[in-house]
Amino acid sequence: MIDERAYELALSQLAQAREEKMLLFEQVKRLTEEVALLRSSSTSQADEQAATIKELTAKISGLSSLVEKLNARIDHLNEVIQMKDEVIKAKNQEIKNLKYEVANGRKHRFGPTTEQCNLLNNRPTDTEGERKQDFRKLS
Repeated sequence: MIDERAYELALSQLAQAREEKMLLFEQVKRLTEEVALLRSSSTSQADEQAATIKELTAKISGLSSLVEKLNARIDHLNEVIQMKDEVIKAKNQEIKNLKYEVANGRKHRFGPTTEQCNLLNNRPTDTEGERKQDFRKLS
């Protein structure tokens, strides 16, 4: 009788062990399926990330070339501005010079012209007046 009870106990424990084994097997099966899904999703995400990285690097290279073009244009425009500033300074100086000439020209407006001055400088000198001065100095 003890043997039968031990046998039944062993059978019931064996049945329980089989049930636990089946439950554990199903649990392992679900976990392996879940791991496989996670692996496939992680690989797809990695592929998506790689594609995104490639797109972003392409955009960055395009933007960097655009920035280089804009910097070159800015440099060119700065050179043009500097040249225009120099022209403006020269024109301002020219205006100052012309204003000065106009101001000075008004003073001598009624004076003799250069042609008149040349004629006056080339005339024969007054020798009679010089002789009188020399005579006065001697006496």
